[in-house]
Amino acid sequence: MSLKQTGNRVNIEGWLNSKEYEIKVDRKDKEFISGTINIKVAEENIIPVEVFSYAKKKDGGDNAVFKGLQTIFNDTVAANETDDPNKVTKVRITAGEIRINDFANANNEIISAVKYNTNFINRVND
Repeated sequence: MSLKQTGNRVNIEGWLNSKEYEIKVDRKDKEFISGTINIKVAEENIIPVEVFSYAKKKDGGDNAVFKGLQTIFNDTVAANETDDPNKVTKVRITAGEIRINDFANANNEIISAVKYNTNFINRVND
């Protein structure tokens, strides 16, 4: 018998507030991209969404998700990158996941936080 993760899907749409990413190589020399985009969905509500993808698929072919994430990080404009709010990119996530992240801090207190992640981010043209 195996334990299967249930689907905790989330849709998010809003303005790209900020973005951070890095491209690295893991211990097995596999290139990957990881980062966070912060999506402003309301005046006081900014949702951080984590992303991750390897550059190559298991069969050795190029991974379209990796290229898509590169496009989001390189070809979009976040609010912290411009003084013109009309240039900020609107994005939509339709296949995001929501998870609970529980951990103990240095004082052995249990901290519980919600984490969002996705590999699929689309630009929205209004």
